[in-house]
Amino acid sequence: MRITICILLVSLCCGNGANLEIAIRPGSEAGAINVRSPDSSGDVLDFRTCEGVVVGSKEFGLFQVKLPAKFGDGDKSWRRDGNTWSYSWPYAQGVTVRIAVEPDGDSLRLKYTIRNTGSNTLDAVQLHTCIPTTEAPGFFPPTVVRNGQTNW
Repeated sequence: MRITICILLVSLCCGNGANLEIAIRPGSEAGAINVRSPDSSGDVLDFRTCEGVVVGSKEFGLFQVKLPAKFGDGDKSWRRDGNTWSYSWPYAQGVTVRIAVEPDGDSLRLKYTIRNTGSNTLDAVQLHTCIPTTEAPGFFPPTVVRNGQTNW
């Protein structure tokens, strides 16, 4: 049996109506892209589109999605069609994840499709994403030292 689950998430981070810029993240793990907003030019968000998949209590391994640094046909590589970036990643456990990302002003439209390509029923499917802000100093307050202690 094949099952397709679609999720649409709207509005990721940043800005006052400016267009987001996205780029393939060098050394990408987890299908990562860099996201920048002209409203916050010093900040880079490392958007990891798929850190892992969990079905029931079984996880399929973290950071399995490793995409090349150039565009391809969308099968284990980023594909670009106009403004939409997408890829598909098959897991050995019988699940294929397809992700589409489209900049929309100061937001990203995200569409995730999880397809059961095996014979087992999928129960309690979870897909994990992550947005590290380590390269986005605007997300951190300035350091304040009071009585020998910092505010973070």
